[in-house]
Amino acid sequence: DLVYNRIVELMELMPGLLTRQTLPDTLVLQISTLSVSPFFVENVGTLQLAALSVCRGIFCLYEKHRQIILDDIFSSLARLPSSKRNFRSYTLSNGESIQMVTALVLQLIQCIIKVPEAEEKKEPVKEIEPLDKREDDSPRKSKKKRKGKKGRRSHRRSSEDERPKTPPPADDKPPEIVGVVVENGEGTEGGVGKEYYAPDADVLIVTSYEQALHTANHFLYAFLRKCSAKEQEDYRPLFENFIEDLLTCLNLPEWPSAENVLTLLGWYHLPDR
Repeated sequence: DLVYNRIVELMELMPGLLTRQTLPDTLVLQISTLSVSPFFVENVGTLQLAALSVCRGIFCLYEKHRQIILDDIFSSLARLPSSKRNFRSYTLSNGESIQMVTALVLQLIQCIIKVPEAEEKKEPVKEIEPLDKREDDSPRKSKKKRKGKKGRRSHRRSSEDERPKTPPPADDKPPEIVGVVVENGEGTEGGVGKEYYAPDADVLIVTSYEQALHTANHFLYAFLRKCSAKEQEDYRPLFENFIEDLLTCLNLPEWPSAENVLTLLGWYHLPDR
């Protein structure tokens, strides 16, 4: 138990390491292989939950390793129990349960989609007081008019000296644009004087959504090929359990990828495919 608890603690610290710094590919490969293995072992639910966060972090941050993680899952599918007893260990918000590997696949698909954060509201610029209003408040009106031509001239000079000076006109040149470069879904400030245009939020969402659909389509295609191939292991009961899990998650808002996977599965049953 002590060794198991230490392994769980170590696995729980892995997501923080992934987000703090960029790791070399060799280390990421070892971590991904280590995190996928617990999903095909029984009675290690706590370790599987910790490994779920690690797999999701690698799949989201390291695009080159997505295919490797999917290959590791496919190579270990035969080790999943085909019986329907005590193998649905992931509890949903509605109290029902699904397979831990189903939760892994759905979360891997969902983590690809990138939703940019809302921009902070800028403080409103203070309006400059109109010149006419400032002239009305000048001390020129408070002084009495002096009699005589000489008095009026001296009064005019003194009032012109006391009159607030008109501020110089604003420069008509446009301000320098500080661009934003989007890398891995995060914005970093660009150089001053150069124009870097970040992709539109809608474009970013649609592009990542298409990548998620491509990943789901690839997973279904590989799973169906294993079901139809003449191999020693029969993958059809495993695929049936997977479909049951998708139907269980269908109406839950925290599992939107279940609907996408079922929609793609319907396309495979069309006559022209």
